[in-house]
Amino acid sequence: GAGAIRVLLPASLRKIVQAIFPDADFISANTSGGFSKTALAELLDSALWADCVLLAGDSGRNSETAMLLEAFIDKCRGLLTITQDCVDYFKEHPQTIIDRPQTIIVLSLAQLQKIFIHTPTITPIVSSMSVQQLVEALHEYSLQHPACLVTKHNDLIYVAYNGQVSTTKHEEKIWRVACAARSSVFWLQNPTKPFEAITTSLLSVL
Repeated sequence: GAGAIRVLLPASLRKIVQAIFPDADFISANTSGGFSKTALAELLDSALWADCVLLAGDSGRNSETAMLLEAFIDKCRGLLTITQDCVDYFKEHPQTIIDRPQTIIVLSLAQLQKIFIHTPTITPIVSSMSVQQLVEALHEYSLQHPACLVTKHNDLIYVAYNGQVSTTKHEEKIWRVACAARSSVFWLQNPTKPFEAITTSLLSVL
């Protein structure tokens, strides 16, 4: 249901994956193999073409890519979904992503803990939280920040947006990228009802 999809990869991967991704676009890479900061214009050009951008992670964990992603998110407009290690680039200054409208952040509970630590909040996130405690913490937090948070704890996926929180049973161990992609598509199809769309997207995999 996403329509046309454009995949952008660093040029360092061209020889490795071009055979299995013949239609992928390869853009400037740095010496570590991640996206180069000179790729900003190419990323922004693709973002203008797209209705939604998914930053799917595995992006290299280097300082140059961190600067690129921060600059990109600052200039990018429209729906943006962030997951896996792309979230880690913003754990010490999470306002860049949590205060950005039209943003879905799909993150582990450990990543959520770090984001809560670095933003003013009354309730810390701990792994021993009950369902009700985590729901209440997400409810309070999502009233203060416009991004939609999607996290998982004890085989439940939580969606928090504008004070609303849903829980959905989900036992798959590897979940973030697939969840981020489905959430993005369902929001695109239902732009005025993001909370309902993202919650429904989780039911589509059961």
